[in-house]
Amino acid sequence: MPILPEELNEQQSQAVEHAHGPLLVLAPVGTGKTTVIARRAAWAIRHGIDPGHMLCLSFTNRAAKQIKDRVASVVPKLGNEITVRTFHGLCAHILRHDAETLGLAPDFTISDEEDAKDLLLRLAGCDPASSSRDALGRVLIDFIEVQNRSALNDDPIVDARAVFEGVLNRRGDSVFIPVGFDPDRLAREYNQALLDQNVLDFAGLIRNVNLLLERHPDCLARWQRLFTWIQVDEVQDTNETEYRILSLLARGHRNLAFFGDIDQTIYEWRDSKPFKILGLFKREFHPVREIALTRNYRSSRGILQACETFIKKLSGSVTRRIDPDSDDPGCKIVVREEPTLHDEGDWIATTIKEVKEAQGLRNSEIAILTRSNLTGVELSRILTKHGVSHFVIDNLRFFRRPEVKDALALVRILVNRF
Repeated sequence: MPILPEELNEQQSQAVEHAHGPLLVLAPVGTGKTTVIARRAAWAIRHGIDPGHMLCLSFTNRAAKQIKDRVASVVPKLGNEITVRTFHGLCAHILRHDAETLGLAPDFTISDEEDAKDLLLRLAGCDPASSSRDALGRVLIDFIEVQNRSALNDDPIVDARAVFEGVLNRRGDSVFIPVGFDPDRLAREYNQALLDQNVLDFAGLIRNVNLLLERHPDCLARWQRLFTWIQVDEVQDTNETEYRILSLLARGHRNLAFFGDIDQTIYEWRDSKPFKILGLFKREFHPVREIALTRNYRSSRGILQACETFIKKLSGSVTRRIDPDSDDPGCKIVVREEPTLHDEGDWIATTIKEVKEAQGLRNSEIAILTRSNLTGVELSRILTKHGVSHFVIDNLRFFRRPEVKDALALVRILVNRF
């Protein structure tokens, strides 16, 4: 398969061919970003970069697998030698090698977000039957991450309550706070519980790798020699600690590429600051080649125009224009407001039946997006009442099922001496 097929547009080709030196690719969803990331890696291999020294990072396992598969389809043998990981996967890999340098046991257990949430809720004294338990859990996860990152920055005065209230305000969730809740005590007890059990949460992985690279030059030099070519997906969701790790790794060779859409961040309440991160990148790695992908291959002209109009109304301006690859206006957009969620669910169920009958659609071709899991659960009940067969994506997370988590907990006891 050719690395630069005819279907790549001019902007995509420019990004692919910039194999050496700092690069920033601004790529909104649907503009072929993943294709460019994979083709650029293949191009670099064909132009002398050793795949064993290449690192591609993304923020989800699914995206990482997609990148790895795309690269392997272009350069089948050499592509498999590239290290493709999530950010947390990379940090876990580094710590397994160098944990003892920080006084950690290399056989540490990694706590996923659900485990961390359960521990935080228990320490906070949250009622298991509380209707806002899930929302409070998400707030506590974000709080502990921001709080620990503030402590990492050697801030002499870290007001835990102010940090908690800031996270709560940024998220905008309506939650019930347990009586006597003390954010500072929660942070201390949570971190101590992890330490006692030889456990690291996701934020702890990143925090400890940052400490390792900043305070142990020999370790930093070794990882710099291993990863001499780095590209990172979804840069808009990168926080300052994560950026520091990338900056340290790329400081010598300067082969660092960022891909993402700064208008799209979903982790601002977790302290992701895309404009600040890009400012640091442009200053520390000057000059940075900047390329914008502006042709959208996924959405109709009507959808893109509606998005542009909405953004203008919301912020007063549009940072850059996105052009559709097709002139097809697409389906008419319908905006409907109902007085209650139940009324909205009834309308959705009725509309699904009408659309299926009129257009011959299958249920698998229809999707419903909600702002929260709680709303999704309620809509699921309403669809069931109307006889609309469906499934809820969140319910398919195998490793979050209670019986599976119990089995994994037993395995952890067997392998973790603490």
